[in-house]
Amino acid sequence: MLAVHQAGIENVVASSGTSLTTEQIRLIGRFSENVTILYDGDAAGIKASLRGLDMILEEGLNVKVVLFPDGHDPDSYMHHVGSGEFKKYIENNRKDFILYKAGILLKEAGTDPIKRAGIIRDIVESIAKIPDDIKASVFIRECSGLLQVEERILLSELNKIRAAKFKKTSGGNQPQTSQYQQNPYQQDGPPDNLFENPGEVATPVEQVETTDHNLIQEREIIRLLLAFGHELVTWDKIDNMYIGSFIVQNLADVTFEDEICKLIIDTYREEIENGHLPVASQFIKNEDRRIVDLAITLSTSPYSLSENWENKHNIYVRDESVNLKATIFGGLYHLKKNKIGKMLTDITKELASETDPVNQEILMQRHIMIKGVERDISKYLGTVILK
Repeated sequence: MLAVHQAGIENVVASSGTSLTTEQIRLIGRFSENVTILYDGDAAGIKASLRGLDMILEEGLNVKVVLFPDGHDPDSYMHHVGSGEFKKYIENNRKDFILYKAGILLKEAGTDPIKRAGIIRDIVESIAKIPDDIKASVFIRECSGLLQVEERILLSELNKIRAAKFKKTSGGNQPQTSQYQQNPYQQDGPPDNLFENPGEVATPVEQVETTDHNLIQEREIIRLLLAFGHELVTWDKIDNMYIGSFIVQNLADVTFEDEICKLIIDTYREEIENGHLPVASQFIKNEDRRIVDLAITLSTSPYSLSENWENKHNIYVRDESVNLKATIFGGLYHLKKNKIGKMLTDITKELASETDPVNQEILMQRHIMIKGVERDISKYLGTVILK
């Protein structure tokens, strides 16, 4: 510690041979959210200490790791290369703890499939300790490539670990009202496992009634904007148009009813009119906490069937990005179909109370016209209108 201090790195502490404690971590956290752990070249010692670093993640700190060449510790390496090179080495060689841990354990496991499976779970358990869901989702994506495992499988494992932890801390009792956002495609109330949907990273949000189809479809449009708005349209020979602009243009005849969804869509439209293409991070950093909460919730991967369901029923769900045209049109048409359904209901009510024959004829013609639009949309969506 003294050698590092002498090298000009003064914000340094040492545990002095004792095990790192939660109290020590919290004390560090009062001064900085960023911690870099300096290791000597002792591989066995590094592996043993990796378990303890999970505590740092649990406290919400950002952890990076620097490993010195074999035979060197911070003291010897500083005297070997000098303070200037010492600082450069730390800057150029520090790695995120999660990715570093994955690399160390994978190297040890080699090609043994049993060991690799255990390592994958070990890594996901570390990610599950990160309280920030955005950071956790980023690490899941990074580790998917490093571990050569599909992202949805890692998310599924993450959700199982979090669910087990939730049940343990709550004494096995499920709350009457879940504080976590439910799958917007699920119509039968909260799932038995709050984290069953592998595309969902749990984020505390306001409780949503899953029977409100209009809210579900409006939030789906927002999700599509955040997920794909920055990508180019690749269908119907449309050139140089972003999907965000395409969606906004096709919503010219739609009024959003949910206050937060309307705020986001109005902001998105205004930004496009001013020549800017909004991105998800813009809404995640918004000053309105309601917009932030919704943007975080909807910026995670799309919901999909659980792995068990796919295996049991031999069903494979394609990634929605494979056919973006179907994904975008599906979202737009489901929203419009729901809006049209409400229009037809309103017209029917007006007809029931209207006594003037002329007005009745006008309402009937309008009903027929809108019914025709509903049939066209339903035909595209593959549904059947019985009447």
